[in-house]
Amino acid sequence: MPAFAVGEWVRHNGSRGIVREVRSRKVLVRWLDRVKAEAWEPKDLTRSSPPRALVLEGSLGDTLHSTRSAEGTLRTWLKSNEIPLAYKNIHTLDDISVIGKAVGRSKPAFVHLSCHGNHEQGRPYFTLAPRAGETDRIYLDDERTADVFGKHFRGLPLLFSACFLGKYQDSLISFRDAAGLAAVASYTRDISDAEALLFELLLYHGVLVKGMRFGTAIERANYALLELSVKGSRGHGQQFARVF
Repeated sequence: MPAFAVGEWVRHNGSRGIVREVRSRKVLVRWLDRVKAEAWEPKDLTRSSPPRALVLEGSLGDTLHSTRSAEGTLRTWLKSNEIPLAYKNIHTLDDISVIGKAVGRSKPAFVHLSCHGNHEQGRPYFTLAPRAGETDRIYLDDERTADVFGKHFRGLPLLFSACFLGKYQDSLISFRDAAGLAAVASYTRDISDAEALLFELLLYHGVLVKGMRFGTAIERANYALLELSVKGSRGHGQQFARVF
């Protein structure tokens, strides 16, 4: 009988899950697409690598030659935890479609989109292009935006690593439902790169190392940063990040 440890990733019929508890004859496994852990016979499971992290990064710097990026930190942390990573630079919605087609059956635990966020008269949008102007804004309430995410990432959670988008509950919920996403999360305020990286490493730790649900890991990361007085610069009346 194979011996599994808590925190180990396993497979069964193509599904991937993480061991949450080991009992005398069975192990409790939470599958990526399930809410609760289920009891399984160890003989029915095989060991697996963790699910691949998928990070889509827009242009973060103000100039074309900017090297501003979260890739180095995320790649180092994920590699140290033996978590495979696909880190792709994107600049348009069409780029998201290209990457989405290439993901195939090996789905990530969640999609991580790093970009800039803001709003125009209450309409939240994000940008991916370098030196983005008004014509480069991608609005959450645009039908094509939901179509692109829904076609390639339906059923998955999505993290918008972007300022301000988390303030707009109704818009995020409408976008989530239109795209068929499992959940969507984002920051509620203007934050620094360092603050975003702290939050995201905690999120990856919660989901891929501890096997938490996406929403639970968001809440735990919020709590940890609050304890450390990491609050961003504006919007202190709301949580650092919100998930819907």
